Amino acid sequence: MNSKIRIVILSVALVAIIAAASFAYSSMSEDTAMATPAPEASAEPTNAVKAPDFTVYTESGTAVRLSDFIGTPVVVNFWATWCGYCTEEMPLFQDAWDSEGGEVAFIMLNCTYGQTETVEGAAKYIRDAGYTFPVYYDTKQEAQYLYGIRSLPTTLFVDAEGNLADARIGMLTEDALQKGLELLK
Repeated sequence: MNSKIRIVILSVALVAIIAAASFAYSSMSEDTAMATPAPEASAEPTNAVKAPDFTVYTESGTAVRLSDFIGTPVVVNFWATWCGYCTEEMPLFQDAWDSEGGEVAFIMLNCTYGQTETVEGAAKYIRDAGYTFPVYYDTKQEAQYLYGIRSLPTTLFVDAEGNLADARIGMLTEDALQKGLELLK
């Protein structure tokens, strides 16, 4: 009798865990916003959240800071070559770069860890795929730590004043990328 009660209790607990996990999973989507879009522009920019500044590097080792882009809206995409969703969304960024590259800066930020993800390997991937957007390398993981990046891909939308307008975790759809770009205009 005790074993039957134990099986019933374990079965109910398992069903509850599965239901909770299913609910949590279904409440998240690929367009889940990490941050709320900045409020409409007003005379008082007190609600604006300044995007933390970071230093990353070009393939040749030249240091570049996010603050170097003040005056221009910026899309920052954290990615790695081993990340299937990252490589799957790359054509969307190439299309956006081709159409918006003169008005919006793109920081395609490779999460360079040194062993599994190297500057050389990521640069080769970009060249072989024929992408022309600018790629930078977070070789010291400074940007990743500042923004608490734990999931790739992650995309930030930073307005021309250097404020965080939106952030998205996960692979972007074309619609989500366009919505982010519209926030920057």
